[in-house]
Order: sequence, then C-alpha cells, then structure tokens
Amino acid sequence: MKKVPRFLAQRGVEGGVKLDEKSSPLFSTKRGLGRVKLDEKSSPLFSIKRGLGGVKPMKIFNNKITKERRRELRKAQTDSEAVLWRILRNKQMGGYKFFRQYGVGPYIVDFYCPLVKVVIEVDGGQHYSEEGLKHDYKREKFLKESGIRVIRFNNLDVLNNKEEVFESIQKELPQLPL
Repeated sequence: MKKVPRFLAQRGVEGGVKLDEKSSPLFSTKRGLGRVKLDEKSSPLFSIKRGLGGVKPMKIFNNKITKERRRELRKAQTDSEAVLWRILRNKQMGGYKFFRQYGVGPYIVDFYCPLVKVVIEVDGGQHYSEEGLKHDYKREKFLKESGIRVIRFNNLDVLNNKEEVFESIQKELPQLPL
C-alpha cells in the first residue's frame, strides 16, 4: 500500500488515499474531460509507472524513448512501405489521416490511423522467423488490448498486388460522411 504522491493530491486525489497493485488513482485529464480512472487491466493505453517518484501515468503514443528510432525508420523505409505510403498519405484513403512509423507503447507500427484505431503492418522476411513470430504475437496482443485493430500485408503483396491491398484496406475502414 502506498500513499498518493503530492502531484496527484494537487489534481484532486485525496492525500490519504492509498494504492495497492489492483487499484489506480483518479487523474484529471488535460482536455477538460473531468477525471478518468486509470486501470492497468482495462486500458493499457494509460500504463502505470511505479518507482521512486510514486505512481505516474506514462505517455504511450510517440514517447520520447522511440523518437530517434522512428525517425531512422522513416528515412530508411522499404520499397513496399513507400508504395503503401503513397496510397495512405494526405488523406487519400477515404479521408483518413495516417501516420507512418508511429509509436504505440514500446512498439513502433508501420502505419496508424488514430481516428479509427487501425494499424497497418507490412511484413518482411524477418517477421516469419520463430523470434519474429513471437515478437509479433506479443505486439499484436498489446495493440488488441489497447483497442487497436491490426491489418497485415506481406511485402510481396504490396509490391505485386497494389489494387487488392488498396481494396482490402478500404473494406476495413468505415465510410466517413462527406
């Protein structure tokens, strides 16, 4: 059992409230939505960081830890990622805004649309090794628990069947009203 740190007490959480491994304090949000109860099990999007500073919410989208690696990946994209990016960029896919090499938790996804919480992954040969399959399983589990859908394509499919890939993505995305 831990007491709530001072920074939480200033945000409306009583200083005498105690935390255990199962409960989380109430945090006020920056966007004025009121207080939101953070629960590690129900929402991994707001993971809890425990340490010397007490309990703090961690930012999981585009965190600073993965920033440099995301930049490197954008500069050194594969041919299939470049082909798919030409289709997804500038809201060409049904008006949806996609980001490439986007950070979600400890992972970096190829393409992400926050409006509908969809990730599009382009898999190369490294994804089919035993180690790659295990990593992809853990990553996909994390994304699904976060409420994010994952659509996967093979590199060769993107390069050789652009139209089919385009149609598959369009089927997965709901139509936006004009």
